[in-house]
Amino acid sequence: MKNYSEMTDFEINCLVAEATGHRPLISQYGWKGSQEGDYTAVVAIGPNGAGTFDWCNDPEDAWDIIYRHRIGVIPARQPGEWRAAHRKVDSSTPQNLIQNPNP
Repeated sequence: MKNYSEMTDFEINCLVAEATGHRPLISQYGWKGSQEGDYTAVVAIGPNGAGTFDWCNDPEDAWDIIYRHRIGVIPARQPGEWRAAHRKVDSSTPQNLIQNPNP
């Protein structure tokens, strides 16, 4: 199992790109990123065309994954912290629960 806390957002975005059927924009160069400050996105070609994707930080990019995997995101008691949980259909117990500044 990967320890995602030791990976950069760019590295995680590359894994998500592969898992969601995206491919590098120019295959011989591999995965490339677009970075401005703390924002890191993957430049890729996906089912709907080419673009930059940042599943770690952009809710619009992440929404399909959030919806498909039934992930709930709520604010935590601590300022700036969020909680995320995944629950299977007909289950009363969350499968995974995490709290982080960026779940």
